[in-house]
Amino acid sequence: MESRSNLIVGQDLGSSSTKGYNLTTGEDFEYDNCITPISPTADTKHFIMDSAGIDDIIKNLDVTIVKVDGDFSLPIEGRYLCGIMARQYSAHVVKPNSLLGKSEQLTTYVNALVSIGIEMIKNKLNHSQPVVGFLLPPVEAFGEGGEIFLKNICGTYDLTFNVQNKKVTIEIVEGKAHVQPEGFASFASFLFDKDGNYRREAEPYLTVSVLGVDIGASSTDLSLIENTRPIKRTFETIRMGGNKIAGLLTAEISKNYRGYKPNADEIERAIETGILRFGTKEVSVAKELEAAKKEFAEILYEPFISYLDRQNIHPNSLSGIMFVGGGSIGDDAVRSAGYYLYEKLKQVCPYIDLISIENPRKSNLEGLIQYLRCA
Repeated sequence: MESRSNLIVGQDLGSSSTKGYNLTTGEDFEYDNCITPISPTADTKHFIMDSAGIDDIIKNLDVTIVKVDGDFSLPIEGRYLCGIMARQYSAHVVKPNSLLGKSEQLTTYVNALVSIGIEMIKNKLNHSQPVVGFLLPPVEAFGEGGEIFLKNICGTYDLTFNVQNKKVTIEIVEGKAHVQPEGFASFASFLFDKDGNYRREAEPYLTVSVLGVDIGASSTDLSLIENTRPIKRTFETIRMGGNKIAGLLTAEISKNYRGYKPNADEIERAIETGILRFGTKEVSVAKELEAAKKEFAEILYEPFISYLDRQNIHPNSLSGIMFVGGGSIGDDAVRSAGYYLYEKLKQVCPYIDLISIENPRKSNLEGLIQYLRCA
């Protein structure tokens, strides 16, 4: 493999997966972000899955991380199984915890480094000093959490992919590592096109107040944007996200289908498609999904209104509201949870606009990519 330093990668370190974009190749990536720390001498050969090429790496992520220099206050060194292999090895995988900030959790750093390592191997790099951007909740990105994250992540690392016997060295340095706030990054992708020019549809929102609502898997991040600038004091996180919809949908299906409770994969597919498989038949559960999303909006409404009161934001001062994140996805059959919350909000502020985002699940990442193009 070669040694180059022109790798540019943006990462959205989510609760269920690490999504990203490699600006060097123009390719998206997404990796399961569960991990299992294991002993350096553990025998994992019985858990290796037969495959080839890059798929071999993704299915067989057995990675040893050694930090060569940098800040050592976070004990990141160790051997980890990640993604599919972690699930094969143990029923007790480690996933991001919604009760802690991302900058406080080992999984955040392991997944960030492993995904960079995979991109290096795909690009035949054995040593890289990449330009890399990370998305964090706004309350962390513009606060102490962002500083802690950059302090912990910067440094030089040797990553060994044990199944494939491949080693890469990653140098993450100040000035080439960037943190951007979720939610506001989505608004930036709405404001600007790829050339950095204002989009025509964004013009009504350049000099007014817009509320950004990022519904993630385990939390909902709120931030006020005035005159295209995020207002730091308004950053808050509600510890409830799209995972709540999964639980509500399971309850609706159980109620209507004689106590049947689909597994997590079946529920995830049902949320994405409105379809659930019973035996050889595919059955629409759109009615149950709509009920679950409406109930989620009802539950979220109270802490949402409390947030506006706490921040002294009068609903009628808002010109628009923008919902992003995986929990805000909907389609023609079943609207998004954000839409149902917007409908309730219109009862107290009837003139607020619902700002439509083409791809709410990836809009944060698209905003980060635009930033990295200019970094």
